[in-house]
Amino acid sequence: MRLRFPCKPTNLQGYWSAGYIRWNLQGRHTFAQVLARQDFLTKRLIALGYLEQKSFTLGHQETTNCEAPLNALIRQDGRLHEPLSSWSIGLNTVLKPKPDSWMLETSEGVVVTVTTRPDKMEIWEHLLSAFDLTNGRPNKHLQATPR
Repeated sequence: MRLRFPCKPTNLQGYWSAGYIRWNLQGRHTFAQVLARQDFLTKRLIALGYLEQKSFTLGHQETTNCEAPLNALIRQDGRLHEPLSSWSIGLNTVLKPKPDSWMLETSEGVVVTVTTRPDKMEIWEHLLSAFDLTNGRPNKHLQATPR
């Protein structure tokens, strides 16, 4: 079953539209419920082997200004326009145990996590590796490396 949000009806006819009726029959799911369902289904597809998820550390990129150029590069590459592909960018962080608690340590570099079909992962690897080498001095690695 597909969870979705219809537009807010602007007239009486909108209240009788198929999308609005379906949304009401589904129990008016919240945005958080739809995201949780999407995350659950993505994890199931990864477990079944239909999708693959990898994280890449970009050693040459600065954390503050690499998202916009990377987003533009991904939009330009027609091979990556798939409904099930997604990517996210974040800091290179590791949760480490301390005697009485846990501590989040941040290393240099940017981490890009990609979820896509296994046959498209090689395209992402090449794209991220080439993108990482376009910017200045290296932090620790010479290219994007899978984690």
